[in-house]
Amino acid sequence: MRACAYAFNGEALPPIAPLRATLAVDYDYDYGPFGARAEIEHAWAQNRVPDNDLPTSSYTKLGQILAYKFHVGATNWRQRVAAV
Repeated sequence: MRACAYAFNGEALPPIAPLRATLAVDYDYDYGPFGARAEIEHAWAQNRVPDNDLPTSSYTKLGQILAYKFHVGATNWRQRVAAV
């Protein structure tokens, strides 16, 4: 699907941000206090921009999260460490 818009003078206007796709894998807390998540996100380039704007190149980002769940009295806590 491609979204395009034009100003009255025929100049390209980006109506939406560049297309992005994310794939993620989660490990939940069912078997203990530890959890983890890994995800990869890809964003496509945005080259249809107005004259006074700059194009955006595509990029791919890898993210990782480790988590630890614990209890202090009646309160549940979760500590997370993220690397993006």
